[in-house]
Amino acid sequence: MNTALPIGQDDRESRRAFLTLRERGARYALPIDCVRSVFRLGRVTRAPRAPSHVIGLANPFGAAMAVVSLARRLEPELGERETSSLAIALVVDDQTFALAVESVEGVIHSPQTGFAAAPGVEDPEPPGLLEGLVRHDDGSLWPILRPLRLLALSPRGGDVASRISR
Repeated sequence: MNTALPIGQDDRESRRAFLTLRERGARYALPIDCVRSVFRLGRVTRAPRAPSHVIGLANPFGAAMAVVSLARRLEPELGERETSSLAIALVVDDQTFALAVESVEGVIHSPQTGFAAAPGVEDPEPPGLLEGLVRHDDGSLWPILRPLRLLALSPRGGDVASRISR
């Protein structure tokens, strides 16, 4: 967990915040500006014609949203398996969806120079899921996930919203 002292207003403009999480034993970071909440995932209704990484629809806050399994998105060959009971509600480009994850660890703040594009880092299939890397306080590098790519592009192409509504 981040052990830095609270930052002043001037420092906030030069820092970027990330929600840190784990999936299948690996650590990841999500830009915090797209995170709306973390919640226990209740009943999920299957969505016909949805890509395999979309496990269905949930209604945690009175409005239906697609639920994406991070495990299936990172490893499509996993197929059907028990889904995490924890989810992160994300809003990106006016699209709201939930990301089912193994666990959420906390928030880290990184100076703008503390993260970078991920040259030479193996991007999971499909490519483009990683934005770059962020350095954690312990010195480790955590891959930064691109939230919209988790939802919008399926291995078969097209966007999820149009596939579910057909």
